Amino acid sequence: MPFRLFMNPRHGVPGVVVLPESGFRRASAEIRGWPGRLPRPPVALPELAQAAGLASLHLGQVASPGYAYALSRLLRAELARRNMPAGAPGAVTFACAQGRGDDLAAIASAARRLGVRCMAFVEDGAVPGNDAQVLRGGYEEAMRHAGQQGWLFVSAWAAAGYTEVPRDIMQGDRVAVSEALAALPVAPTHVVVPGGQGGLAAATATQLRALGGATPRLVVAEPAGASPLMGEAEGRPAQAPPGLLAWQELERSAFAFLEAPDALGGVLAAAAEASSRVALGLDATSRLLVLGQDADPAEGSAGQGSQQGGLA
Repeated sequence: MPFRLFMNPRHGVPGVVVLPESGFRRASAEIRGWPGRLPRPPVALPELAQAAGLASLHLGQVASPGYAYALSRLLRAELARRNMPAGAPGAVTFACAQGRGDDLAAIASAARRLGVRCMAFVEDGAVPGNDAQVLRGGYEEAMRHAGQQGWLFVSAWAAAGYTEVPRDIMQGDRVAVSEALAALPVAPTHVVVPGGQGGLAAATATQLRALGGATPRLVVAEPAGASPLMGEAEGRPAQAPPGLLAWQELERSAFAFLEAPDALGGVLAAAAEASSRVALGLDATSRLLVLGQDADPAEGSAGQGSQQGGLA
């Protein structure tokens, strides 16, 4: 499999705290209390590990509760601001949009569980399921309409002046990552995570540091032609740059950036190539965890648990 590897020259440079531990503890306490939530442990792939000359290889699919958690907090805050009862979420409307890598279906599904309307702005005809009212337009149009109509805009893409919701989404991502790590028999030495807009990767980086001891090396994987994180690291910013918070974290915590058609195949190709194997520090003692993001936004009764636990 073709791949390209870029070692992060800023790895280990001190930086700001993007995801405080207090916020993670709050997210963890709420999310773990949602009824019907059943995180899936990573799957061991011993034959692939042996073929790649690694001690172990696990593949995990992260079904993140981040959007549901962030929407729940946003709704509670808005109802309190309006001095409205917790049982009146129907008076609130969320808005979301294509253009910054957001999972519109996850946002719309969480909004439905909370009893809130969702307006999804799309440009290419894609419809995020049946849980949102679809409007034509992109990210800027959605933000403008949200401001004009009094809707609450939701995105994981952080920018100057818009960080609270993306931070909550990433704290929810951290909960899912922490569960995947806790399900492993031994902590990994290397973790590969998809790049996207950077939120899941940044959440993973933060949670790996929280393990204590030697921090596992984080490799951020992106497909060729859609690698804004690698581009930022190489000094060639993309038209749609990574989110502000995500990049503040990954700029210093990503060990390497990997460009390949898929994360698992890409890292196995890198492990088979001598110079890349040495650069990544892979050997017969390495324990590799490859994380993917589940496309299914529903995790048990996530949204319902948020509403019952925080709005009742």
